[in-house]
Amino acid sequence: MSINTDMAQKPKLVVILGPTASGKTSLAQALCQKFSGFIISADSRQVYRYLDIGTAKVETPADLQFLRRQRQENLADGRISAAEYLIEMRGINNYMIDLVEPSQDYNVALYQKDVYSILISNFQFLISNQISNFKFQMPTLPTGRRQAGQKSNIFLVGGTGLYIDAIVDNWMLPAGEPDLKLREVLERELERDGLETLYNRLIKLDPDCASFIQTKNPRRVVRALEYVLATGGKFSAGRGRSERQFNVLKIGFDWPRQELYQRIDASVEARIKLGMIEEVEELLKMDGLSFERLQQFGLEYRVISNYLIGKSGSLAELIQRLKWDSHAYARRQLTWFRRDKEIQWVKNAAEAEKLVAEFIK
Repeated sequence: MSINTDMAQKPKLVVILGPTASGKTSLAQALCQKFSGFIISADSRQVYRYLDIGTAKVETPADLQFLRRQRQENLADGRISAAEYLIEMRGINNYMIDLVEPSQDYNVALYQKDVYSILISNFQFLISNQISNFKFQMPTLPTGRRQAGQKSNIFLVGGTGLYIDAIVDNWMLPAGEPDLKLREVLERELERDGLETLYNRLIKLDPDCASFIQTKNPRRVVRALEYVLATGGKFSAGRGRSERQFNVLKIGFDWPRQELYQRIDASVEARIKLGMIEEVEELLKMDGLSFERLQQFGLEYRVISNYLIGKSGSLAELIQRLKWDSHAYARRQLTWFRRDKEIQWVKNAAEAEKLVAEFIK
């Protein structure tokens, strides 16, 4: 997608990234308040409504109660989602949370398009006469969530490396429409034959997918294989890069490994106490949301739904499994991020603040 070809006019983009439970969201909110910024979330699961505790949209009982009341009573003014409204009440504009129902399809191509839509329609950061090349349609997104004349800095914040790279490196992504019948067939094959079989089939048809699709991500394996089989093309071919649209500063929040594990363990226990198991119970009862679909959201939703139908042991064993799987997930995130030499790793908020101040001046 080509949006902005004038080097001098490129907006600045601050990326705050890191593994799960590293504190990147709190850091980003503090930086936004200090530097008059707004947040674009880069979390592939926070786009879904009702995935609240498992994705750490909320961390306190009061916030959870507020969020659920917002959804029930529709108290927000219609411009933003309930989860975004919760954050905005703290003085921070936040986008790309609570966009779609859990039963709906959402992927990195839609994410990229929605982020560009927000920046164009709300902030006029990106101007182009070549939008039609992307089959781009201006959305009916609201304006006015930023005070007139206020300078706003963009903070892209999250742990989904695929989403971050799609924005930063302006990936040219496949625009194929979902083939829902084919997807149902592939999901049945996934259940019958296992993820490894589908992954090997994908790599045989499109070997370059091995460089960016992980073997433990069934949703992306199915999506990529669906595209290859439906179009006859290469899913990896749509992952080329065009000219960057931003001047970019990437900041990674770093922790010694054992300290990170301790933070993860504390997060698991806090979310269990907040009602994460009950959240998954409610999702399992939701009309139009299958057990198989819930499993695709990974980690907490996979482990807890298995526990609820009797596929795992005691509550103590469940909590330990969540901790171990979260440790493994953090390692995979770090493997993705460590390959990127642009990331400047910091150990505290003061180091991050200094980098941002120098970058945006």
